[in-house]
Amino acid sequence: MHTIKTVSRISGVPELTIRAWEKRYEAFKPQRTESNRRLYTDSDLDKLTLLGQLTQEGHRIGDIAGHSLEQLEQLRVIGGPDIPKKNMQSEFIGLIDECIQAIREYDSPKLHKLLGTVLVEKPVIEVIEQIIIPLIEKIGNMWNDGEMRVAQEHFASSAIKFFLARISTSYSASNSSPAIVIAAPEGQFHELEAVLASIIASSEGWRTIYLGPGLPVEEIASAAIQLHSRCVHLSLVYPADDGALLLQIPRLRSLLGEDAFIIASGRAARGYHSALLGIRAIVTSSARQYRQTLSVIRKKITNMPVHSQADKTEAI
Repeated sequence: MHTIKTVSRISGVPELTIRAWEKRYEAFKPQRTESNRRLYTDSDLDKLTLLGQLTQEGHRIGDIAGHSLEQLEQLRVIGGPDIPKKNMQSEFIGLIDECIQAIREYDSPKLHKLLGTVLVEKPVIEVIEQIIIPLIEKIGNMWNDGEMRVAQEHFASSAIKFFLARISTSYSASNSSPAIVIAAPEGQFHELEAVLASIIASSEGWRTIYLGPGLPVEEIASAAIQLHSRCVHLSLVYPADDGALLLQIPRLRSLLGEDAFIIASGRAARGYHSALLGIRAIVTSSARQYRQTLSVIRKKITNMPVHSQADKTEAI
């Protein structure tokens, strides 16, 4: 028998989604311990894994949740449904507009219901790439153009961060997984992009250490060195012309050493292009590119020798 945390880790399906599939579609009927904890059989785990794979291929969970393991295996052999290829983002334009309206009305329950409903139907990564990221970008553009009040933008950020926090609990990594330290450096206080990066990294099997916004590079480097992390991610959203940060970016490389990997992302990253180029940072501009970068770095880290951190710690 397996706990929900175990089946989530092995199948790649978040705990929140598993519970929703049970409640709404009765996909599973787990046994319960005396303390009411769910317990799943090997067969449940096999079914959950197949459901996760098939929904990623385009099948609707409502259409296949009641299938037997044998039926799901047959579907896996046949392949995905015969659906037209299209821009997936267009499928969610109406939903994003509904979310914007909920934000304008400061309607937190409605916003969470909209996001929670689609999470039941779609894999987490697809929700992030096709809904959350476009929604955040639209909110930012509306705020810049004066079409959304500051209070509404703050309300949206708070609500989305709460939603993302719920998703993040679905992922767990072992102590042997590579560690990545994610933060927004000093002067950068918009953290949604960094929270998204943390969830994506966790979904890719990394042990994620999220430090939050507004941290001096000395603190970021200190955490990375103490945790033996060879990968640091800087989130740069606003502003794009901070002279103090331009001076701090080279400092981060000198503290981490030449063998560390530094990733940068966010719409303000282009404003620090020269400084990032100077420290050989990898700048990513999409969730897909970020996942690919993490995959490449992970393979390189696996083959790198472990060095003592004493000298670096003393320098900080």
